[in-house]
Amino acid sequence: MRRLTPDELRTHPAVQLTVLPAYTRRALQLQGEIAVKAAVDRLTERVFAGLIVLAPDPVLGVMHQQPGKFGVTEPDRFPPKD
Repeated sequence: MRRLTPDELRTHPAVQLTVLPAYTRRALQLQGEIAVKAAVDRLTERVFAGLIVLAPDPVLGVMHQQPGKFGVTEPDRFPPKD
């Protein structure tokens, strides 16, 4: 398991907002790279403020690398107490 950095958390919404169709970007007033960066910064500040996000480590599959699954290929960091 690894902790995602703030830069990794910003990447997905930044890419999604960048590839939006032109008419949607105009409707959201996201014209230009600076507007997209500002929107992503506001979004990540609100959603991820004070949170720690964990991601499973990649696991080598038969044909390619795939994300691991919590409790299957990744150990449970907080097992239930009996």
